[in-house]
Amino acid sequence: MAEDLNRSAPDLWPELWMAELLCSRLCHDVISPVGAVSNGLELMTEFGDGQDSDAMALVASSSKQAVEKLSFFRVAYGQAGNRQTGLSFDDAAKLLEPVVTSPRLTMDWPAEQRPADPRPAPGAIKLLLNLALISVEALPRGGTLNIAIAPEASALAVSIHAAAADARMTAEMMASLAGTIPMKELTARTAQGALTRFLAERLGTAVSISATNEGPDAGVTFKVRLPVAS
Repeated sequence: MAEDLNRSAPDLWPELWMAELLCSRLCHDVISPVGAVSNGLELMTEFGDGQDSDAMALVASSSKQAVEKLSFFRVAYGQAGNRQTGLSFDDAAKLLEPVVTSPRLTMDWPAEQRPADPRPAPGAIKLLLNLALISVEALPRGGTLNIAIAPEASALAVSIHAAAADARMTAEMMASLAGTIPMKELTARTAQGALTRFLAERLGTAVSISATNEGPDAGVTFKVRLPVAS
């Protein structure tokens, strides 16, 4: 199924399919003009007279962040995350880092923990990005997102550790990931858990969660086995 998502998804996953199409359209239509604004601001900064430099820097920074977030969500939510080739773990790291990094939150995903072979199956990077967003939810006061990936027999073992002494998952998010919240009762925040679960099910896998608040490994750990490309 993971190798033919575009044909099977409308019949088997109608809600997810519609969400992907709408997000693809949104990101496609918005990213070009936002990118143009960013380019225009770069030209103004380069050839301008230097006035209002602080304001220009703020606008330029905001435009850059908007482009980075739209690029991320185009893959995490849209059809771009289902494409057959071209998405690697290096691509995922480049998309994820500017989105999750903040003064209180850092990402630790060294290059040696991004295997180039075997390649993840279509849709696997999409699941990884969404799971990373769920992991950020476990760090309301900041911390470190540690990501590690190890090749296994016919799969890639992914571990995402949201490291902080006060890391936690809300009961609502846990229920959303477990599928015990009715679809009509999902909120804008808990929908992320339901989407992540749907993506895992579509790939024939599941997410496991464990937590500890003691010792150097304090935090919440998410694990999933991603299928590899055939």
